[in-house]
Amino acid sequence: MSATRVFSHFAFKLTAEALSRLAMFWVILLMTRRLGTDAYGAWSSVYSFLSLFIVLTDLGLNLILVRDVSQNRSVFRMYARRILTAKAGLSLIFAAVTGLAALLPSWTPEEQSLLFLMLGFLVTGSWVEFVQHLLWSLDDQKAESIIKTLNRFLVAAGSIAGISAGSLELALAGSIAGNLISAGAGWFRIRQVKVRENLPSGSGFNWKQVFSQALPVSLTAFLVVIYLRVDVVMLKFFRGDLSEIGQYTAVMKIQDLVQTIPVLAIAAFFPVLNYFWAEERRNLPELTGKLLKFSLLFSVAVSAGGFFVARDLMVWLFSPEFLVAGELARILWWGLIPMGWNLIFLNLLMIAGKTRWNLILTSVSVGVNLILNWFFIPQFGAVGAAWATVAAETVLLAFLLVRIRKIKAFTFSAGINWRFFVPVLAMSGFLILSDNWPVTIRIIVAGGLYLSTVFSMNVAGKQDWVMMKNLLHEKKKGTGFPEAENF
Repeated sequence: MSATRVFSHFAFKLTAEALSRLAMFWVILLMTRRLGTDAYGAWSSVYSFLSLFIVLTDLGLNLILVRDVSQNRSVFRMYARRILTAKAGLSLIFAAVTGLAALLPSWTPEEQSLLFLMLGFLVTGSWVEFVQHLLWSLDDQKAESIIKTLNRFLVAAGSIAGISAGSLELALAGSIAGNLISAGAGWFRIRQVKVRENLPSGSGFNWKQVFSQALPVSLTAFLVVIYLRVDVVMLKFFRGDLSEIGQYTAVMKIQDLVQTIPVLAIAAFFPVLNYFWAEERRNLPELTGKLLKFSLLFSVAVSAGGFFVARDLMVWLFSPEFLVAGELARILWWGLIPMGWNLIFLNLLMIAGKTRWNLILTSVSVGVNLILNWFFIPQFGAVGAAWATVAAETVLLAFLLVRIRKIKAFTFSAGINWRFFVPVLAMSGFLILSDNWPVTIRIIVAGGLYLSTVFSMNVAGKQDWVMMKNLLHEKKKGTGFPEAENF
């Protein structure tokens, strides 16, 4: 695979994902401006709480479906029927959990009215994901991408219609309709696929085996969900201030949007890293070092720059009610620095076959986050939750560095020296001096100044891109990155 193709994959995925995420981000902006911080806080607390149990609707079955059908398409119909039946039962269990949760006395009347509509939204969303995984298992990636994008835009349209009418209940009803239409469109596409069902003897669906293989996957997913949502849930039950929850969640939404770039970049390079590990391990440290360097350049720019513009940016994006969110952003966005490297290191451990360590270290990070939130939130509220998140990411990075260094193939260097700090200081100095400028102008000029200083000081330049291009260049026809050909 050529360097051009790797970057084109990244650009395509980034564009599609960015458009989808921007559509959903527009929903959040409209919700906060139209309905205020309390309404958004109610929506966030209900969504975050029920998200802790959304794993019940899947239990890792989607990934087992993709794995087994990809290896033997003749089992497609059998797996689709059996797993669909299992998902129907799991959805009923999720509904029962929601019914029990509705009995908790801490819900406000507004949150009570959202609980079962949010249940419907999450369950129908799990149906859409099931359809997407069915298409993925058949290697119909084009249709899978179309259904995913269609779903996000339909959900956004339904939400916007409800919010425009001034009702969160109508917004959720519109989102449910978007999920149902998307699932129906995906199922229509699946019905058109002709798969020959030629099952060898003894190839029946073994429930025990499937669930035993799926449960570790679901456990990892559950830990990730806990890490992402537990701070909002604990803010709800320890503090109960919906406005504070709305402020905190607004900052997290922007952070998630920014994280799209490194997440998709690693996704684009994952097949390449995997190939180097298997075939050309000597080149792996150099490519890894460059990825770490670019990740740090990106995250430091966002974190340091965001520190100076956060308050004005949150007010400009949302409303003057979100001035407090700016203070939270000045803390939370520093977590982007360890997050970027953690993403790379976790993928390297997966490539090296150390998935057990992924689970162990993720569990440690979740534990640190839970403990710190338990002590910080009652006293400091959302500020404590922000510090807990940054601390948990930093602890995870420290453990990952220790573990990664024990793998000989990963003896890399990010090549950081004194020059690295010059662009940061130049950008920060400008942002301090331009404090009274419009926030959009400050961000644009600061970004341009940062990039120009990076290149003029040779922090990153043509030699880095040439090196990466040479590493990614296909040496001879027929070789290259077999895992990445269909990526």
